[in-house]
Amino acid sequence: MTEGTTTTSSFGRWTDEGVYFVTRLKDNAVYRVVKNLPVPGASNSTVRKDQLIRFRGPRAKKRCPMSFGW
Repeated sequence: MTEGTTTTSSFGRWTDEGVYFVTRLKDNAVYRVVKNLPVPGASNSTVRKDQLIRFRGPRAKKRCPMSFGW
């Protein structure tokens, strides 16, 4: 994946296609946390958080209405 392709519409399309992915969000991403999930082996992991999120904002609702995180 190249920088600049991770838009809310990309996330929505990938989810519709059954693609699982891990990403870091941009600093200015607008979202709400639906649920905090446990991080298995947290003390030995580089994973900081595992969260179910939903993007917010007028364009995000149209392009990517689903929640993310499994």
